[in-house]
Amino acid sequence: MPSNRIELDDYLGQAFHRMPVAMIVVNQRGQITRLNQLAETTFGYEASELIGQPVEALIPQRFRAAHPHYRQGFLAETSARPMGLGRDLSGLRKDGSEFPVEIGINPVETDEGPMILSVILDLSERKQAEKRIQDALTQKDLLLREVHHRVKNNLQVIHS
Repeated sequence: MPSNRIELDDYLGQAFHRMPVAMIVVNQRGQITRLNQLAETTFGYEASELIGQPVEALIPQRFRAAHPHYRQGFLAETSARPMGLGRDLSGLRKDGSEFPVEIGINPVETDEGPMILSVILDLSERKQAEKRIQDALTQKDLLLREVHHRVKNNLQVIHS
């Protein structure tokens, strides 16, 4: 029976590292205890650089002071939910660049006590696509206004 447990743990570990979303596990004190390969790639760190570090290292400076309060609120009322509902969230890469994120937080009971599993989606490509669409709509609106103006002028000339 123990061999099945090892195999299951190994399988779950492999699944964690191969998930197509960035995943970070944080303890009650806000220290990173585990992260998957996509989290390393997304934030630009090696796992060894982040394990044991406060999760606030991945949050832009202007939001860091409030974050421990939010974490304590989550630990007081643990339920899976989106983080920062109604707010734009940002992550901070090792190189200092910020990027838009969507984060889901989930309570996880472990032998080491309650942990928080964060699932992080990098929204950079989506935000860029939205900007391109908005720019295209703005250009289309300007073009329609110009066409309307010219047609109106031409009709006034014909009317005269």
